[in-house]
Amino acid sequence: MTHTGDLEAAGWIRAEVERLGGPFRVHSETLLELFAAPDFDGEHAGRISRSLADLQLVTDPADLGGHSTAGVVTISARDQTKPPEQDRIEAEPPATPVGPDPATVLATQAAALPAQALTAGVLVPGLVAAVVGGAVWWPFALLFLALAGGVWVAFRYARFWLARIFLWPLKSLWATGFLLAAVPMLLVSVLASAAVVSPVADKRAADERRDDARALIVQGTNALRDGDVDRAQQALDDARDKDPNISGDDGLESAIASEQDRRDRETAQIAEYEKAKETLESGDSREALPLLLALGSFRDSEQLAGQARRDLAARQLRSAKRLFAEGQFADARAAAERSNATRPTKAAQNLRAAASKRLAERRVAARALARKRAAERKAKQEAKRKAAAEARRQKKAAEQQREQQESAPAVPDTPSAPSGSCGDISATDFPVPPGDPRDRDGDGIACES
Repeated sequence: MTHTGDLEAAGWIRAEVERLGGPFRVHSETLLELFAAPDFDGEHAGRISRSLADLQLVTDPADLGGHSTAGVVTISARDQTKPPEQDRIEAEPPATPVGPDPATVLATQAAALPAQALTAGVLVPGLVAAVVGGAVWWPFALLFLALAGGVWVAFRYARFWLARIFLWPLKSLWATGFLLAAVPMLLVSVLASAAVVSPVADKRAADERRDDARALIVQGTNALRDGDVDRAQQALDDARDKDPNISGDDGLESAIASEQDRRDRETAQIAEYEKAKETLESGDSREALPLLLALGSFRDSEQLAGQARRDLAARQLRSAKRLFAEGQFADARAAAERSNATRPTKAAQNLRAAASKRLAERRVAARALARKRAAERKAKQEAKRKAAAEARRQKKAAEQQREQQESAPAVPDTPSAPSGSCGDISATDFPVPPGDPRDRDGDGIACES
């Protein structure tokens, strides 16, 4: 029974014989390497001869048993048209033994590699790559399987060309064949991973992250709608971690901020409400009223504001009445106006009118008193003016009298002795001693003109 590897080696030799169109000379060591034989002993020589004979090939020497490994073997095709006795190859001149050709050695080594080893060298890395790629995305498994098939076909038709690049002889032909096929398969897998798998996987991962981010945005929106701000914020943060450029995150962030602001305002309103209510219960309606009004319709703030307004208006009205009773009409009117502004009442309006009336009466009396005092001041000023004028007149008269006396001493114009009538003399406005009957007003001047 002929081994499959022997048939492949014999097939390669048959192809070379047909290509040359005649005998093919091969070094003995090359022939041994092709058939993976250590020497030409009986068993190995017979195996080589049978493999060649199966493909209608004959050797010279015909019996390879004991042939020298330093010699040359000539192989030619058997001519089926010649009689058996002519079935031989004419002897050629003995060739000078030469060393094996490197290209021939490489070809023989590649031809001698087991087909199963080459198939395993392609399939094992290909299946591993397919399993790993399929775990990422199932089309990657198909890609690596297709690459494995392509590499296997390449080895079927270009084994020797590939052997020139990737052959690494080992002691075991099976290991050599496996490595020869595995290295190209690994290189092709690496190139496919870098050129196709990695970009596609990155694109799919980015798409998956973007889809996850969008789903998180939806979850955050739903959580915010349910009132769970913390869960919505966490979903927003997770979405941005997965895809920093996710669309819709600004809207969700704005909605979260608005909801948080609304909650903060509500918390502040609750605090203000409790403070206003406590202030009102303590009786300080003046302080509580603006706090309650600022709260608007929060809870029962409007009802409490109405109560505070009534209490404050009543307190202001009582104060206005007290001030009115004390005669402080201006303050009473102001207090009544504040009470009416706080809560309009007929009592506050009446008290304000009464205070205004009293103030008007006071203003009338004050104006009359002012006029009276002004008249008195004017009369006093007039009297002073007249007294000053009289004093100036008397002074002038006295000066005139002295001048007259000095100019006419023999004719005194003034009597030496008082008389009872000013008609007996011509002098006027002259000083007299106290008690003189001619001094009618007792100012020391007699016969005043």
